[in-house]
Amino acid sequence: MPKAISSSLQPHQLCAGDAQVKVAGFRRTPKPVVTVAGCRAVDFGCQTFDARFSQRIGAVLRTVIGLRRYEALFADVDLVVARNLEMVAIGARGRDFCKKPLPVLLYECIDIHRLMLSRGPADMVLRWLDRRLSRRAAAIINSSPAFVTHYFHRIAHLKNPIRLVENKVLDIKEETPLDTKWRRARRAHHG
Repeated sequence: MPKAISSSLQPHQLCAGDAQVKVAGFRRTPKPVVTVAGCRAVDFGCQTFDARFSQRIGAVLRTVIGLRRYEALFADVDLVVARNLEMVAIGARGRDFCKKPLPVLLYECIDIHRLMLSRGPADMVLRWLDRRLSRRAAAIINSSPAFVTHYFHRIAHLKNPIRLVENKVLDIKEETPLDTKWRRARRAHHG
């Protein structure tokens, strides 16, 4: 059974594929979150806020510097799905604690911050960081062909394979006959 760490808001999709999922990240609530979509949540100890990018940068830097205390989170993991740039920084650093073979790192880019599109010095540093961190990802997951054309190729010049995934809710309430057959085959194969 694959083991994954996700900062995505849709971990149940990974669970639907029989993955063992741990959700890790920051929170928007004052109190730590224990579970997300039925998966155990690992709180990086900080509440972040909309429109406070500098506060989020500080939270990411503190987490990356102190990530060794979360080393067990990355043990025996096959996949790290990192939602947005700040989580790619944490996921890429967390992979450094893993034994070989390293887990696959996927960069799930759901939003392009306006600072990534500006032309100032700070914006150029963010785009450089985006390019540098994205090189460690096996692929970028995105739902917008416009992001691919107007940002990833024209502005960021990212070379990663890009997987366009339609932004839809996955309805997994009922198993299809194919799902049932697949699960039975996996159980028979794995005992």
